Amino acid sequence: MPWGAADFFTAYFLLSPEAKAGSYEAVASGQVSRLLPGVEPFSLPGSIFSEKGIATDVLDDVAADQSLVFDDMMVAAVQAGHLPFSFAATSLETVAVDGDTAVAQVQANPMLTLDLARTAAGQWCVDSIAWQGAGDGKPWG
Repeated sequence: MPWGAADFFTAYFLLSPEAKAGSYEAVASGQVSRLLPGVEPFSLPGSIFSEKGIATDVLDDVAADQSLVFDDMMVAAVQAGHLPFSFAATSLETVAVDGDTAVAQVQANPMLTLDLARTAAGQWCVDSIAWQGAGDGKPWG
């Protein structure tokens, strides 16, 4: 699975349209802490959102593609120890399906609840990932 393999570029495409929008809104509004609790804007080492900054042409190239922005932030968060959860060494506990929605409980650190949504094309996507103490919103919360 992309999440466990830290393939956040691919994982981005497993998010529902609403979760992708929530990720974009968090970045565009400078509220990086909605995705990475405790991380202030422009203070994520190894990311385009670091204090060091980045060459404008590279920033323009990455920032033009939200999947690349998501990947950049999540990879840097893993390296800096800021990712709020991990799918490493996880097991699926329960799944409850109700029409075009489902809830999956995942034994992880911390215990995770994944809300899933089926798109009009029939593909299941992650609508949100929540854990005890998570904020409100998408994709986390």
